[in-house]
Amino acid sequence: KLIDNIYNNLLQESQLVPRRNSQFITTQNYSWNTIKINLNTESVIFRHSIRLTTAFLLSFLIGQVLNPDYANWIIVTTMVILRPNYGLTKSRAKSRMAGTILGMIFTLGLVYLFKNTIVYGTTAALALLIGFSFINKNYKIASAGITISILLLYVLNENDSIEIILNRGLYTFIGVLISLFAMYFIWPVWEKENIKDAIKKALIANLNYLKAVNNLYRTKQEAETAYRLIRKDAFIKNGNLNGAFQRLQEEPKSKKNQVSNIYAAVLLNHSFLSGIAAYSAYIQSHKTTNTSESFETIMDYICVNLQNAIAILKGKSVAKNPDNCFEAFEVLDKKYAELNLKRNIEIESGILTMSTEMRSKLQEAKVIIEQLKWLKNLSENVLGAVEVLA
Repeated sequence: KLIDNIYNNLLQESQLVPRRNSQFITTQNYSWNTIKINLNTESVIFRHSIRLTTAFLLSFLIGQVLNPDYANWIIVTTMVILRPNYGLTKSRAKSRMAGTILGMIFTLGLVYLFKNTIVYGTTAALALLIGFSFINKNYKIASAGITISILLLYVLNENDSIEIILNRGLYTFIGVLISLFAMYFIWPVWEKENIKDAIKKALIANLNYLKAVNNLYRTKQEAETAYRLIRKDAFIKNGNLNGAFQRLQEEPKSKKNQVSNIYAAVLLNHSFLSGIAAYSAYIQSHKTTNTSESFETIMDYICVNLQNAIAILKGKSVAKNPDNCFEAFEVLDKKYAELNLKRNIEIESGILTMSTEMRSKLQEAKVIIEQLKWLKNLSENVLGAVEVLA
């Protein structure tokens, strides 16, 4: 049914996605460019591949020294635990160890209480089903289920079942230690090294988004594909920044500093993006007047603040930004007061119903003034946060 519905939809040209929308779809790139991008020491994937290879070699050597028959347990544990960042590796290590211990306790109890191969085989099958069912939802339960299944299958084929169960715990623990050691000491990637770059990219994307919205306000044109791509980039970059900060939070205390300052920069970036989105939504859903000189003065001041913040993160000199916003806001407030006075005169003369044009002008004046004040304050706070961070 699903294939038939998709086929019928493809036959109808009206339901085909326009060609321009394909620019919003991120396609998978399997070309050699992907390898080229990661063939450098700054690549997280390149460092992880070296780290993982070293951890495998270390696991194999230790396994050969202890017991070659069970060396694969250490290697498999290292393979499933070790991840490109410390937070995820630590989380999986905890879940893996906890699941293995639970599986060992359950298997020991089962072996002690029952001496029946049918019970062992049935439990192993059910445990494996539970393990793979939860592998993407709860790794601790999945690890426990898989451990129970593997141990019971070994019990069915070996005589000394207690030793096998205890060895499973020992070799899993060794694999966990190797994974944490590799993540911490073998060419680690700490998020504190990349967080400033993520902040810089988010600021650049926000600045481009603000300029694109200002262009719509000036020209009164419909939002085109170029604008939508700029907006998409701003949200993606801020999402990446949020992800980077979350990873930073999971790293050891000794490997992170200025967390409060970084948090302030991340929060202000998101607030600024929300402000631009609100400003954009208003001008696209309402009929607006031409921009004034005072508006341009304030908006230039906001943009220069963002440009200076970006320059600081790049290690470049900042541009002088004279604050002429007080006079500009006075002009805008005066125009709003004049509109209010005009409306009051209309009411006094008996015109109680406000015209659509008057309502639109009053609303625009009030909303735009408030948005400008908000964006101005945010841009100053962003600049201050970046200065402290740098």
